[in-house]
Amino acid sequence: MSVLSRVSVEFFSRLRFPIVAALALAAAGCRSETDAVDFAKTPDASALSMELPPSGLAATSSDAGDRLNRSAKQGVLKQQNPKAATAPSAIALASASAGQRPAERRAPAEMPAMMAVSMPVEAQAPSLLVPVKMVKKGSPIKAEPPLLPLRQTRTKLVPLQNAPFPYRGVNPMTGHPFLNVNDGGRRGHGTSSGAVYWEDKTYSDSRTLLHIPRGFDLRRPALMVLFLHGHGATLQRDVIQRQRVPEQVSEAGVNAVLVAPQLASDAADSSAGKLWEPGGLRRFLDEASDELAKLHGDPRSKGYFDRMPIVIVAYSGGYATAASCIRHGGADERLRGVVLLDALYGETDTFANWISSREKAFFLSAYASSTRARNTELADILKGKDVALNTKLKGPLRSGSVTFISTEPGTDHRDFVTKAWAHYPIRDLLQRLRVETR
Repeated sequence: MSVLSRVSVEFFSRLRFPIVAALALAAAGCRSETDAVDFAKTPDASALSMELPPSGLAATSSDAGDRLNRSAKQGVLKQQNPKAATAPSAIALASASAGQRPAERRAPAEMPAMMAVSMPVEAQAPSLLVPVKMVKKGSPIKAEPPLLPLRQTRTKLVPLQNAPFPYRGVNPMTGHPFLNVNDGGRRGHGTSSGAVYWEDKTYSDSRTLLHIPRGFDLRRPALMVLFLHGHGATLQRDVIQRQRVPEQVSEAGVNAVLVAPQLASDAADSSAGKLWEPGGLRRFLDEASDELAKLHGDPRSKGYFDRMPIVIVAYSGGYATAASCIRHGGADERLRGVVLLDALYGETDTFANWISSREKAFFLSAYASSTRARNTELADILKGKDVALNTKLKGPLRSGSVTFISTEPGTDHRDFVTKAWAHYPIRDLLQRLRVETR
């Protein structure tokens, strides 16, 4: 190598570092002139987040990302300071000579903000960067627990506003006020037999018996039993203890609940009170569903109880209230059947009209000597209307069937709820309805 060549190489090798330093200073000067467009300090950067589609930035190389950032910054600089348009190339050159890319010189915490810079439309890459709105972080959505069968039986006497009593309306049988006796401010009801029952003793109990058996499962088909007691009865003493109605519902092993309102308390009176009123049964059932949901413990159960089909079971003097319920109770679409337990003491035409006009609901009347004549009368009316009748109860109780059952001679009327065609007839009835067993 000639002397001139050696001198040239030595000269340029000594100038290499000053040249790099000069270029770095030039880049720093450009940087100080563009503080207003500092990508890491863009005002909206903290309010935006970026999503990278599968075909976007995440799928490209790091070099492609660097090129995107450099081109974006150059576009901003050209608009604000045309004279400094060539500065980004100098920055890139200085960075390349130092073995670093521009993006690597930023602190790691600044990188997301650089991705969120506001830039001219022509400088953006929609296919790579997609801005989305930031969603305020809140509590996570919790999945509702599943509806599970009840682990224990739940029974309660609950006062209801729409219970049959107290009642101060009109007696539809006479057209006169129901409380037609007043003795020094004490009000009472005088019956056709001449007896007087006082409101504070006989017609003031607004409680209804609610019973949900252990294992009741809202996920499966269910049934609501509406039990209407007879004369001289109270819910605690007679319906629960003597007639064992809640126990029969539980022992049936079916998916059913019990609703039993207090009618005239411990009196020989078949008055229906608020259930005389048009729509009275519907209002009563709506409120009973509210209380059943509370008793069940899961608020979601309210909708299930609201739609649950019902079977009316009336014993003895409860027939009059049953007749009022099917006449204009307002719950025809839910009524699956009517059962009379030695209860046909009247309202023969009401039951005959309902039976002949119903579509799928069933009717069953079991009787002893006290109501035999009325049952025979009703059966004859239905035969005249070409209604098919059954006189024996075999197998399941089918939808739309009409059945009359004469019990064995000597069957006691007072014990009819616990011993009729079978021991615990309500239990036997529910099992024959083929409600899905628990």
